[in-house]
Amino acid sequence: MKGPASTTLLNVRGEFCDEVDFANLEGDPDKLIYPIAGTLAPITWLKSDTAQVLATFTELDGSPALFDARNILYKALLPLQAKGLKPLVATELEFYLIKSGDGPLPELFLAKIPGTNVDQSGTQYAMPEDLWDNDQFLEDVRVACEVQNVPMTTVHSEFSPGQFEINLHHVGNPVAACDHAILLKRIIKGVARQHGMAATFMAKPFAGIPGSGLHVHFSLYDSDERNVFFEANSSEIPAISDTFRHAIGGLAETMSDAMAIFAPNANSYRRLIPGNFAPLTPNWGYNHRDVALRIPVSGERIAVLSIELQVPMPILT
Repeated sequence: MKGPASTTLLNVRGEFCDEVDFANLEGDPDKLIYPIAGTLAPITWLKSDTAQVLATFTELDGSPALFDARNILYKALLPLQAKGLKPLVATELEFYLIKSGDGPLPELFLAKIPGTNVDQSGTQYAMPEDLWDNDQFLEDVRVACEVQNVPMTTVHSEFSPGQFEINLHHVGNPVAACDHAILLKRIIKGVARQHGMAATFMAKPFAGIPGSGLHVHFSLYDSDERNVFFEANSSEIPAISDTFRHAIGGLAETMSDAMAIFAPNANSYRRLIPGNFAPLTPNWGYNHRDVALRIPVSGERIAVLSIELQVPMPILT
């Protein structure tokens, strides 16, 4: 099928960014759109029999469209492939459940204080009652993920009232990992609507409580399936290799330039404030939740070392 190239230039509200001169888009020409094999799947939260499929843009001559983010990522992976390296990637998405309605401001969809009919407020990290009160919603999310081949793993209530986090399993294809994150967002939003709620992935939807982040976990493996971030001969904890040091140093060095992607709007920076377990500078550390580049605990001698990038906002997927 064909479609206008401008659809890839819209912001999260479906509008053109101020920087895009829509009047001079050379007539907004059509490009070819091809479905991606293996991505056709039912939409479980709709009453009608409806399916969805992921797609990619190409030029009219069949060559990859350079403006398609999918093709940009494929190109970015070429240097790693040339060195025989394969990334292993997973994402964690934080979000708030909010009440649906026509009010001017979003209103949190709160669980009840156990044994009462009183809305819960304040810190509520890892409280099982929040999961119990939203059990059917979370089960429907799980079923939708299963139907759409999205490798959902764990879910827990996050730091703030009405806030949750859902994790995805590591995969050896970064493009697939991005697909999974995008599909999970659609699933959460769709199932929330089915349950009379809404879900927001805005970085900072409410003042006074922490915002939401998109955490990206990744490691690198060579052709022998060895984690090149891990140094087997090291007695340090964590046992990091020189390759790891170069990787994390490069990420820190380029982070200021990458903020245009990681934090794409003004609201994003409202999340990046002290006291919110959000990074404030391009630093790194082991088992530390306030740094931009975190090394999660992975055991003293287990070769599963990874980097967790904690800067991105969940809205960017």
